[in-house]
Amino acid sequence: MDMTEEVLRLEKIAYSYNNKDYVLKDISISFKKGEKLVLLGQNGSGKSSLFLCCNMINEPSSGSIYLKGKKIEKKKKDINELRKSVGIVFQNPNEQIIASNVYEEISFGPMNLGIKIEEVRERIEKSIEIMKLENYRKRMTHYLSGGEQKRVTIADILAMYPDIILLDEPMSSLDMKCSRELENTLNILSQKGIGIVVASHDVDFAWRWADRIVVIQSGEIISDSLPEELFKNKKLIEKAEIDMPILYSVGEKLKISPIPRKIEDLE
Repeated sequence: MDMTEEVLRLEKIAYSYNNKDYVLKDISISFKKGEKLVLLGQNGSGKSSLFLCCNMINEPSSGSIYLKGKKIEKKKKDINELRKSVGIVFQNPNEQIIASNVYEEISFGPMNLGIKIEEVRERIEKSIEIMKLENYRKRMTHYLSGGEQKRVTIADILAMYPDIILLDEPMSSLDMKCSRELENTLNILSQKGIGIVVASHDVDFAWRWADRIVVIQSGEIISDSLPEELFKNKKLIEKAEIDMPILYSVGEKLKISPIPRKIEDLE
């Protein structure tokens, strides 16, 4: 897999909800095929606003968006193409789920693409298989647990055959078991060539999982680097007001080189 293959690029993006106070300022960032990227930042730093601009749910106040090298214009055709390629999984599944049962929910997106019913069914079945929802087809969506609802919302996006999936705080409200299962699923999706971008403030998750970490503060990107490079930069960590990963701190104190990314690496 060529993880240097750029899928989405934002150039000098700015966004304001009131045409006065900018929540995003001069944002330039790229997202690549199969890459595991974590967007780190405190609450209110602009992570969710950036996601909403990535597929033009929120239209940027200024700047440009490129999909596979092509500039996205303010045309319905271009915007629809962008939204097929770049899917968002919201923090709260209830904001995304609209159908009464799981099968209908997953079918909603591909049905709206106007493709043949045979292909719609194929997409649904692939999504169900990947997200291990075989026994949930007829389950009522509002009776699902938080972890189950999260899996359904990811299946929604998978049925659109996206190139990039943006997940806003996907582990919030999940217990440890569900969080680990979701993390494993994200690894599988990345291996299939889908770029996975997770907005989070969990530095321990970012350290063990990410290929690349982007730090956003007050609507500006202040770092875009490898995890090892980010956490070496103590001045930047202090400026961003984020903690050090526990495992990184332990590795430093024990003078382990390279510093382990996972607990298993200590064995």
